[in-house]
Amino acid sequence: MPLVKRVAGGPRTVPSVGLYGLDKSQANLKVHPRVRRMQACAKYKGLMMELKLTRILLSHKSCIDQHVPRSSLLASSYWTYTAALKDVSAWSKFKHVYLVFDGLDTPTNISLFGKHIGETANQFRQFYFDVTDVVTEPAGSDRNLTIASKALTVVPVLSHVFLARANITELGYNRQYIRKIQSDFGWDWGPGFAPIGVWQPGYIVGLDPVHPTKQAIEVTELNTFVDIYKEGQIPGLVPDQSSDWIVNVSVSLVSAVKLEKATMQLCLPDLRYTSPDLPLDVIHVGQNYAQAHVKIPKSLPKLWWTWDLGYPQLYNLTIEINPASSAVAPLKLTKSVGFRTILLNLLPVPKDQTIGDGGKLTPGTAFHFELNGVTFYVKGSNWIPADAFPSRVTVDKLQKLLISAQNANMNMLRLWGRGRYESDDLYSIADRMGILLWSEAIFGNTLYPVDSSFVDNVIPEIEENVRRISHHPSLACWVGNNEQEVFDNTHLLYSKHYLHEYNWFYVILFQNVFLSVMRSITYVHSSTTTGWLSGPDPWIARYNNATPGELYGDTEGWNYNVQLDIQTYNISAYTVSRLVNEFGFHSMPSVYSWDEVLKFPEDYHFNGSVVQARNHKFPPIPAEGLRQRFQLTGQTTFHFPSLPEPELTARHGRDDSTRNVVSKFPTPTNPDVRANFSTWCHATQLGQATLMESEIEYYRYGAGNPNNNLGSIIWQLNDIWQAPTWASIEYDLRWKVVHYHLKRVYKPVISTAIYNSTSDVLHVYATSDLQHTTSGTATLEYFTWSGRRVGAPQHRQFTVSSLSNALLWTLGGDRLSAPGGHGRSDTWLRIRLSAGGGKYHHENYYTSSNLKTARLDTDVTLDVRPGSSGSDSIVVAVEGGAAAFFWVDHPACVTGHFDDNSIFLVPGESRTLHFDAWTNECTEDWRTQVVVRTVNGYVKK
Repeated sequence: MPLVKRVAGGPRTVPSVGLYGLDKSQANLKVHPRVRRMQACAKYKGLMMELKLTRILLSHKSCIDQHVPRSSLLASSYWTYTAALKDVSAWSKFKHVYLVFDGLDTPTNISLFGKHIGETANQFRQFYFDVTDVVTEPAGSDRNLTIASKALTVVPVLSHVFLARANITELGYNRQYIRKIQSDFGWDWGPGFAPIGVWQPGYIVGLDPVHPTKQAIEVTELNTFVDIYKEGQIPGLVPDQSSDWIVNVSVSLVSAVKLEKATMQLCLPDLRYTSPDLPLDVIHVGQNYAQAHVKIPKSLPKLWWTWDLGYPQLYNLTIEINPASSAVAPLKLTKSVGFRTILLNLLPVPKDQTIGDGGKLTPGTAFHFELNGVTFYVKGSNWIPADAFPSRVTVDKLQKLLISAQNANMNMLRLWGRGRYESDDLYSIADRMGILLWSEAIFGNTLYPVDSSFVDNVIPEIEENVRRISHHPSLACWVGNNEQEVFDNTHLLYSKHYLHEYNWFYVILFQNVFLSVMRSITYVHSSTTTGWLSGPDPWIARYNNATPGELYGDTEGWNYNVQLDIQTYNISAYTVSRLVNEFGFHSMPSVYSWDEVLKFPEDYHFNGSVVQARNHKFPPIPAEGLRQRFQLTGQTTFHFPSLPEPELTARHGRDDSTRNVVSKFPTPTNPDVRANFSTWCHATQLGQATLMESEIEYYRYGAGNPNNNLGSIIWQLNDIWQAPTWASIEYDLRWKVVHYHLKRVYKPVISTAIYNSTSDVLHVYATSDLQHTTSGTATLEYFTWSGRRVGAPQHRQFTVSSLSNALLWTLGGDRLSAPGGHGRSDTWLRIRLSAGGGKYHHENYYTSSNLKTARLDTDVTLDVRPGSSGSDSIVVAVEGGAAAFFWVDHPACVTGHFDDNSIFLVPGESRTLHFDAWTNECTEDWRTQVVVRTVNGYVKK
């Protein structure tokens, strides 16, 4: 199969359409990127009608049956969408009429006025059809548009190697053959509904009026591509920041007439810049690419930065295509753009390179991001689809999720490659908020076909989405797949044939497709990778070509067993890497989320049918054959035992989340069933939170070590439904405990407590991800569990360099417990840090023994009262002893989050927690309805 031909400065010619499983001659269609083109048509008085499709869908409650979540009803049935078109005579006034779909979840069969129009087989592409003959001279009485969604068909598996990996999802369909959201078939955090049908708007567009009254509408935009990069920039190499900017524009359009002398003009009104008329190639009847570029002086625009490095400056770019004929209306478009360079640096690291404090950097290759030439630490999370049904996702929900990410001090989200190519709404919000989006093509965790019909369907899919997303400055990189290199390189030991297919598909083919379209973004072939061996034209994958003692690429940090050290979190279990793109631990959602799906009192139990059905961590209650395949790959079964009965726990085998609780905390025990269930939900969240905080501290500490870790991206940010998952934000947008801990550990300057279990030594550092050196003061205090301070506070002045650490204390042996003969289970440490003249603050806690064996005072009581009048704040105080991780739950009638939570508190001190309310439907003051808890109160008699 020939390679894709790279075209300098712009996109290559779109190949002929080949739909997988369809005869090309029968699929009478053309394909172009999905954008909001119809606004332009309406603006210039072209006839455009949005189709109001009647959807035959199940209601939310019946579709998501609480007790039968593994339903293939949607995928195994036929569904029909219809739209009755009125005033058909209006379309006879146009010489060209097109039917356009922004997204059809797949596969579909389309008919108009009873006549077959075409078929589609890719959820991620836009389709348009020339229906002029059908609508201008309709036959018969049928005036309906009909879209029939076919039942998904099980495709025979080609080999036992395919089988072992492709069917880890819930539904029995081989998803690698079907171009739709891959997690629609289920994953370990979500259901397998596999919805089908119309999931984006559809339109009918009329061009070239028969009797134009003024300027005729002859041209309509399909999508607009904008790529902004430095002059001479080569993808994957360090750009010259002193160079001028290139703004490259390519408008995909459909024209009803031939335009021989059309021009393009580009305007940046806020910069008072207007280009001269830029000549275009001849625009022919049909689909065209109108392309031009200009040079912008580097000093003219302000740069776009992430929110933590600067200001995310945006500009409106106005694009006008003038047809050079007064009888034809110009086409005017506007895109929001930003001027920035963003590099995923995968280049070799010289053997003599040093880190900030002068230490030697581990040689190999880099894996870090540089924004406008500035190397920064990635603090982020992984993003999954916001809902199992995309049409239910609102802009408001997307915005609140990104606000929550920013409030937790995150500067990047990784858009996981088994979800979807995300919406322009998400990218636009990230543009405005200054959050980078690591973006992936929708492939991963299985082998995909490489035959010509599949490839012909995939190439335009990638091109269209790259073109659609390219103008967003929040775009951080493009990645070819999720985890596929690890799978093919490590697990496919049967034959190198599959590795060769992988290399051709992702390294050779995809690289050419991505880099033929744009220059501003780095492409890497897999999310977890050893990177490139050589390059840049072409870049060649490294795979296992390693030199001992060197470090390559990024990693994931998954290990559910050794992480659960009984006494303390063990740093030897954490990965040593340049960047960690996935690591996490699962927990239950709060009882408030469960209230949305549990119907009966007996459901509030870990072994309740709904709770177990919604637990999808491997294996998700699989068929026996699938269970055997999981056992072959080393995955373990996962059951929530009935707790607190220890004998039943032992009989079932402890699951990861339960073991994390019972090994770290007093086992929650409450005679009230719902209260006990609620406490267990909180305990799993606290176990998740403390583990993730410890792990991130270690990764951030790594920035100043030889591995030079410059990023930690936790799994995962959001939930797709109410279930035990790795998310830090629940489906209803309630923050889990871990999200508050992420907010603290991702602050710019923090104290990191790194305990080495082998040497029994605790090192306490000041760790900074700032771009400059900063100074400050740290204070260490010993407390007993009665809340009494032991000894005088210890103070340390420090100065810490950019992306580095400063040692504050080394505590080993007796120094891990308070002076005066106290044992380790009697005391705990509080570390407070202030830096930058009081601009940066951080508070951390360390217990030398875990809270299960600590001598907690169980008679602790919390006093909670509303804050000042007119505020959304509460004041918390404690009596009777030190409160370990006191927690405040807001009632379900109010949504939002506190500014802090899950804190240690001692008698004589109080904390004021401010609440940022998004909605408030409470009939009385919500602050009187909060629920408070501490680890001290896990056991109720």
